[in-house]
Amino acid sequence: MIEFKYFDDHPKNKEGNVSFPAGYRSLDIFVYSEGNEFESHYDRMWEHSTKMFRIPDKRENPLYATDVKLIEKYLPAQVEMGCGPSIEVGIPPLHGMHETYKVQNHLTHKFYFADMDYLILQIIENPLEMYKKFSRVPILCLTSEHSDAYLKFKKYYDKGLFVGTVYNNNFDRLVKRLDIPEFILRIYDKKRYLPKIDFDPKAKSLICFGSHADRRMVQKQAREKGLQIIFVDPEGFDTPNGFDSYPIEGPKDGDIIFKMPFSEFMDKFDKYFEKRN
Repeated sequence: MIEFKYFDDHPKNKEGNVSFPAGYRSLDIFVYSEGNEFESHYDRMWEHSTKMFRIPDKRENPLYATDVKLIEKYLPAQVEMGCGPSIEVGIPPLHGMHETYKVQNHLTHKFYFADMDYLILQIIENPLEMYKKFSRVPILCLTSEHSDAYLKFKKYYDKGLFVGTVYNNNFDRLVKRLDIPEFILRIYDKKRYLPKIDFDPKAKSLICFGSHADRRMVQKQAREKGLQIIFVDPEGFDTPNGFDSYPIEGPKDGDIIFKMPFSEFMDKFDKYFEKRN
């Protein structure tokens, strides 16, 4: 079933204190199975954050390192997970979903607007095919298995070198499935868009695995707490056409970057601390 509702002045505009130019009209489009009481979920999307385009952070001059011995004095560490560890187990990066849902073109970095945003036409013309596309990432999240790097991370979490809640930009629950407490960051509800981060009192640093930008202000709050910021990131992606450079957006003076994948870092980490023990 497909239902269209036109509004000269959408009732939600008043609730959100939002105004638009004269002549502006709103259109709500509902695509649902017959008998599905979709209206009970209608308000859900209006609870999403109205925060619009994020202003990129300013990059400073971090220290690049390769020897994990350098961070021994910054342990135990709390962790923020980005998409890097998930990519290594076969889960596509988020920009793939941006293409599917016609949010942003990964190659041009431009947002899809007007006639470039034809998502609803794709859904109407072939809903089953689009359902397959929409479900691809959730299915991969459910069927993915832990890499050796994840198991090493679990090993050293249990030893106390990593502590506290893992703040996770992913929604594959790979951390949770290791019985490690996690907090999902990429929630778009107004009340949780920028969460207050509770750092473990034992943590001396925040290690960010494969996190390109500080979208939920985790690193900012860690700096305010006096924690050392450490990035582990190859600063790019392997593609069929070669390596696509993607530098960390806003590292600051004094931050440390290990320019390598999660798997390579955990292998070095494991070898070093096995010798130390």
